[in-house]
Amino acid sequence: FRNWHLITGALSVGAYQQVVTVSNSIIATKDDSLFIHENDSWRFLYTSPGRINWINSSQGKLLIAETNAAGDSRIVVTERDGTVSQTYEQRELLRSPLDAVLKGNDIWIADAVSGLLQFSGNGVKRYQPNSPYSVSTGQMIYASNSLWVTSATLNSEYQNSFSKNGFFQYNNMTWKNFTPAALPALDSAYDLVSVAVSSNDRSIWLGSLGGGLVRFREAEPLQIFKQQSGISPSVFQPGQYRVAGLT
Repeated sequence: FRNWHLITGALSVGAYQQVVTVSNSIIATKDDSLFIHENDSWRFLYTSPGRINWINSSQGKLLIAETNAAGDSRIVVTERDGTVSQTYEQRELLRSPLDAVLKGNDIWIADAVSGLLQFSGNGVKRYQPNSPYSVSTGQMIYASNSLWVTSATLNSEYQNSFSKNGFFQYNNMTWKNFTPAALPALDSAYDLVSVAVSSNDRSIWLGSLGGGLVRFREAEPLQIFKQQSGISPSVFQPGQYRVAGLT
């Protein structure tokens, strides 16, 4: 690649996010619009009413992952000429699609929250392994017939990884994941590294390396303690409330 040529004409100058091929045609993403290259020229193909997260090609069709202003996700399937042939949306399950492929009349979607989804004429089928949401590198305790596991780890330099993978419970041969997708308040409690159980009410307490102290109890609102709670901010990181250990 010694020589580069700036393409103009139907394509405006600016940042382009992704390029894929569909039936020997090149399709490029720029913000909320798609452009196609065929017959030695570029032309406009499609505009999303929301944000385009990614595009993919499968079985000669174009798959477009979109998010609207309300944060709802959907996948739009179009023909090569931009005609929409199918739209897949399911607010409860289609939360954060990462990739998708077509197989016959079905679409298989890899979702970061819901696992593997199969959309077919019979509805939606969910495949989710019985496992923690992510690699578990934090503290573990066994209490009230459950194993409680935190997802982050404390390195020797006390540096943040800003993990927002939450915490996990193993009970009766089943894993249950508690992530910001299920508990939005957890979004500010990144890097959960420690866990303890209260002998008074059996509530679970978790230490965040930056987001303070978290109290969790089933069927009760999640509580986070940091500002004006008695927990002092970090001397070196004044905006962080670090709770590295619990007993």
